[in-house]
Amino acid sequence: ARLLTARLNRAGIRTLAELKRRIDAHGDAKKDSLHGGQASDEQLKDKKIQLTAEDIALFFDQNGLWEEAKALRSDVKKELELQATADGKDALMQSIEGSQTGEGSLLRMDTADSYGLERGDSLEEFDDPGLGRGDSLEDLEGEFE
Repeated sequence: ARLLTARLNRAGIRTLAELKRRIDAHGDAKKDSLHGGQASDEQLKDKKIQLTAEDIALFFDQNGLWEEAKALRSDVKKELELQATADGKDALMQSIEGSQTGEGSLLRMDTADSYGLERGDSLEEFDDPGLGRGDSLEDLEGEFE
């Protein structure tokens, strides 16, 4: 609490009422910019607008609280990165689950390794009269099980 008070005092904000007045003014300025200066309309006048994290960081910048703005932006960036990582993990898990059920991906039994082919081998070198040019490994499905 003391640190917050000291930082607000350094920015010229001596009371909570002054802090509230400045935040409200910042919100009103955003409301005016969003509604083309029509915030004086009675419907919009009493309505508060929700400030985003970037709005708060901008408020900090405008009031000389640069360290707080930097910290807030850093926290938001970390949160977005964590969310992106979580979304990526979810997509990966869905892909793995789909591959385990055989939905739209290769299974191990469908690869050349499962037919005894080595890297660089061609179907012509494969010593099986059942395979020829234009034949696919899917045509042999079930023969090697």
